[in-house]
Amino acid sequence: MKRILGLDFARVIMTFGIVAYHFSCYTSANLYYFNIHANGVWGGTYNASFFALSGLCLFNKYSRENLNIINYYYNRWKSIIIPYALVFLYAYFNNVASTGRFFYLDIPNWILLLSFIGEDGYVEFFRGTYFITGVWFVGAIILIYIIYPILNTVMKKNKVFSLISAGCLYELVRVNYSGGVPFDIHPVVCILSFMVGMFLATFISHLFDNVVFFLSFIASIVLIVYPIGFVSGSTKQLLLGWILLVLFSNIGYRIKLRKVNDFIEMMSHISYPVILIHLPVLHKFLLGWNDTNNLKEVVVLFILCVVLCILGMAINIILRQVFSWKIFTYIEKKI
Repeated sequence: MKRILGLDFARVIMTFGIVAYHFSCYTSANLYYFNIHANGVWGGTYNASFFALSGLCLFNKYSRENLNIINYYYNRWKSIIIPYALVFLYAYFNNVASTGRFFYLDIPNWILLLSFIGEDGYVEFFRGTYFITGVWFVGAIILIYIIYPILNTVMKKNKVFSLISAGCLYELVRVNYSGGVPFDIHPVVCILSFMVGMFLATFISHLFDNVVFFLSFIASIVLIVYPIGFVSGSTKQLLLGWILLVLFSNIGYRIKLRKVNDFIEMMSHISYPVILIHLPVLHKFLLGWNDTNNLKEVVVLFILCVVLCILGMAINIILRQVFSWKIFTYIEKKI
């Protein structure tokens, strides 16, 4: 499938939007425009954009061909689990070296398995875990990728009915939700955004029309600055996230400078490593931060973004070396 640079641009903006949001959570939050908008918080909004983007990209790739299950799961394992495991093991063995213990937390040892497969981000809301990197997002996207072949089948059969069903399930859970995992990151919410992205993929040929660009721009501005009272907060965040995906994709699509596009593509390639490492990096550098100078915070945020980019590139270089191992070439020949 030919790479769509507009989607790369959206991915980059959303990645560093998440970084800026978490940065504002660690600091004095004077930079409120990185944290909240008129209808919710930027974290939940960008999460909706991310899951919709994932659904759009996958369905755009697989909707027109038969899904090879083995090849599909191998590629998801390679692109999601291996980078996560690389970052997790590095951080984990650093902690082992500093404590002298493999099970350095006073929690059941089997919890470490959840961390290794990326699911501890959810579990930490109920009990202690070895949570180090990746946040709950990794666990959510893994769960969705596992069930994607089912979503792919039902969306091919009836897109409108499937999307309406996902919306009804979302509303049923929202109205009756009693707590536990924060609702904004509940798997049902993530699946709905993912399926919205799949639905958008069916209109990919019209996604970059001028009228779509104009309407997404107007709708984004309205939702960012004007509070809407008759819709639930989580729903407003989702709606803005989906619209921003369309808007950012259109902006990126209209960038015609080759060097700029090359830079955007490069940044898109490091977006997942940046998501994986940004929380531990922010925690290390910003724990106890109490400076309320806005200009200084902006400078520190910029420096941290540069550091994250460098680390993301380093991780990608390591991954290229890992993926050149004979075991990977052997598997790819077999499938």
